[in-house]
Amino acid sequence: MADRTSTERINFGKLREVIQPPNLIEIQINSYLDFLQKGIPEKQRKPQGLEALGARLAGAPAIYYLALSPSLYGAPCTALSTAGLACGDCRIVIEKPIGHDLESSRAI
Repeated sequence: MADRTSTERINFGKLREVIQPPNLIEIQINSYLDFLQKGIPEKQRKPQGLEALGARLAGAPAIYYLALSPSLYGAPCTALSTAGLACGDCRIVIEKPIGHDLESSRAI
């Protein structure tokens, strides 16, 4: 066992080399712009978002879980349907409450 009779103290407040933190806002903006694929013709775009999910599922049945406010259910359901992801064997699970009354629950 090594002899530990002396302890070296390091004052981290006076270190000369500092690692610059990444600019997270810039990284997030660049990621979003890459996702949008602006300026790229539609046929040359990479499948992303629901298109990429559809390609990976290849028509296999899936379960989609929506943990959203009831007022927001419509848009994701429409997007899944438009992307061809709401197939006959697919299920969309939504949390209760489903609507605010009988009429709104039927609309959803």
